[in-house]
Amino acid sequence: DAITCAVIVPTALVHAFVPGHRVEVKFTHLPGYEDFVWMRVAAVTYRQLSRGSGLGCKYQLTVTFDR
Repeated sequence: DAITCAVIVPTALVHAFVPGHRVEVKFTHLPGYEDFVWMRVAAVTYRQLSRGSGLGCKYQLTVTFDR
């Protein structure tokens, strides 16, 4: 299975998802993913949502997971 989702994070978490790493994910709206499961990060794209720098800046990460 491959799942792509988007999350909004502060500057400090921009590099929280690294391709190749395994993370526990939970998608309560998807059958079979209501509980935490391990998935591998396949791809990540980054988009800055707010201008400026520092702690107030937000980013959208689009992450693709493979099971």
